[in-house]
Amino acid sequence: MFTLNWGDLGRIIVIGILAYIALIVMLRIAGKRTLTQLNAFDLVITVSIGSVFGTVLLDNAISIFDGMTAFFVLIALQWIFSKTTTETNKISHVIKGEASILYFRGQYFQDVMEAERIEKEEIIQAVRMQGKESLDEVEAVILESNGQFSVLSKSSEDGSSTIPD
Repeated sequence: MFTLNWGDLGRIIVIGILAYIALIVMLRIAGKRTLTQLNAFDLVITVSIGSVFGTVLLDNAISIFDGMTAFFVLIALQWIFSKTTTETNKISHVIKGEASILYFRGQYFQDVMEAERIEKEEIIQAVRMQGKESLDEVEAVILESNGQFSVLSKSSEDGSSTIPD
């Protein structure tokens, strides 16, 4: 039931250290974008990297070079897609999604809330978390493409706005 195999244990330690160092180096080369808040594509890449890391650690049939290649492919995909999305708006909307206005000037957008599976209480909680005591202080609540809420205060006097069209 419980056997201790020093060879397997040593392999896990050595491969774990090497894979960790390789992953850190590749993430540093890929840039800060790889480590930012996650949209759907970034989440898929992050989970995939974790899966590769676990497989490399525990599967004797997978070499450290196989694992490093898989890390490279995943990080390269993330870099290519993030580069492409910064240059092409249409692709960006497909990969990252768009922000959704949930509340604007006293009105909840029920159809958007239903589509995004957001309840009124979640919007009110987001407002409270921004230190607002009342919705009277709020111009809009937006669900960003990364799943976070943005709470915008009433518009400034100059009329500038960050609310998406």
